[in-house]
Amino acid sequence: VGIYLSADSTITTSDTLIATRYVDALAPGATSTESTAFTLPGNIPSGTYSIGAVADYGNGVQEGDETNNAALGNQIVVTGPDLTMTAVSGPASALTGQTVTVSNTVATTAGGSSGFYVGIYLSTDNVITTTDTFIGSRSLSNVAAGISNSVNFNYVTIPAGLAPGNYYIGAIADHTALEAETDESNNSFAGTAAITITRPDLVP
Repeated sequence: VGIYLSADSTITTSDTLIATRYVDALAPGATSTESTAFTLPGNIPSGTYSIGAVADYGNGVQEGDETNNAALGNQIVVTGPDLTMTAVSGPASALTGQTVTVSNTVATTAGGSSGFYVGIYLSTDNVITTTDTFIGSRSLSNVAAGISNSVNFNYVTIPAGLAPGNYYIGAIADHTALEAETDESNNSFAGTAAITITRPDLVP
């Protein structure tokens, strides 16, 4: 039995499969009832969906009537997580090629998340986007709703070819877009102080 989410009231195998259960044997005229646990995929957009089921969704049984296998259940409101960066900070200065520590805090203000990445960036301005200079990332998994996660991430390396100058350190929650969020516009955050990047100076 396949359990599906549908954007309309018609349940078919082309809808989003979210769970399955196996019926070992069923006598003529008998029924099988079971509660099936499932985890919603993280990439399902927020919205109202219909839950439905399709018996023998894999067509493993030849039936006398194949047209009555789908059943429509109730509606479910799906709300995606809302991931936000609330703090980012790093050293006041660094050399190209140097590994530095960047402290960053990410929060889930609505809904939980099965997992996502936080991307760390250098930017010439205080608006952080994925087109800025990527310098590292960290991962989170099985994040509950309404939590705040802070870490001193010490695997961030300043690119050796980066031009010297002043940069803002920033971070973007879910920078690889694994999650379908209720608000995708609040994922980035820039530190308040710039970091001065210089190149090493070698002398004999």
